[in-house]
Amino acid sequence: YDTPEVDKDFIACDWNEGDNHLDNFKNLKLDSYVRGDLEKIAISCARNILDIPNNLDLRLTSGSDVGILITLLYLGSTSFSSFRMRQNDYAQVRAFAEISFEKIDIQPDDSIFENIYSKSVIYLSNPGNPTCKYYSDIELLKIATDNPESIFIFDLAYIEYEKPFDVSIFNDLDNVIFLRTFSKYWGLAGARLGAIAFPLNSKLNKIYKVFNSKHISQQHLRLLQELNEAKQVLIKKRDNEKLQLEEISKIISNKFDLSTSIAGNFVRFDCVDTLNKEKLAEYFKDLQITVRDIS
Repeated sequence: YDTPEVDKDFIACDWNEGDNHLDNFKNLKLDSYVRGDLEKIAISCARNILDIPNNLDLRLTSGSDVGILITLLYLGSTSFSSFRMRQNDYAQVRAFAEISFEKIDIQPDDSIFENIYSKSVIYLSNPGNPTCKYYSDIELLKIATDNPESIFIFDLAYIEYEKPFDVSIFNDLDNVIFLRTFSKYWGLAGARLGAIAFPLNSKLNKIYKVFNSKHISQQHLRLLQELNEAKQVLIKKRDNEKLQLEEISKIISNKFDLSTSIAGNFVRFDCVDTLNKEKLAEYFKDLQITVRDIS
């Protein structure tokens, strides 16, 4: 990257251990913030965009994957030696877990919450991609409450597309972590921006307290502020896109005699037999649409 010129009235800022750099991109004519102020404003915007209540703490990450990796590496170095996830879930999480934990427990999709070992770490995308399985806030609250010795990582990457999910009801639990992203519903893919939300008494406060957001730049802040202002417009746009997706999936299901499930911005088609599935795969191939076979 080309290093931007610093204005002559540059003011150094204190940030942790002497990182006295100010993001002052002259050509964009942006206001200058010291790092601490910039982070506070960015978190405030993110909290409003993602509907994160004040009773949960929030950290911004350079992409949600970074938040997952740091969390798993930390938990794997403590007393949590077992990691569990569904057979059909975010494959990259499994790769992260394999370098972080001694025991990897891959469960059938519907058995993820059965016979949970004490001191386990359980990862779940909700709604699940590609399974389309959705758990309500009440369901997940009960599961986390019934297993206080385990840590639950709930990845809510597509939650904005679903029914209301109230994260504030988890504020008394110390064993729940929520992951959020700006790349799906909000369309900031490539900006490398994610978030971790967690109760103030979280068992992971030790790491999250020192987990700052140094990567946040004035470009990130500008994106968040623009997103914050356009929030209601984007919600209407996504609602319209969801209706279009439902209509398209209905046409395809009728054409090939399929049943469908919709979650987030993706659809699962359940075929009656192999021949039916091959016809559907060929149909998508002709349209240059990539599909994933999970049967």
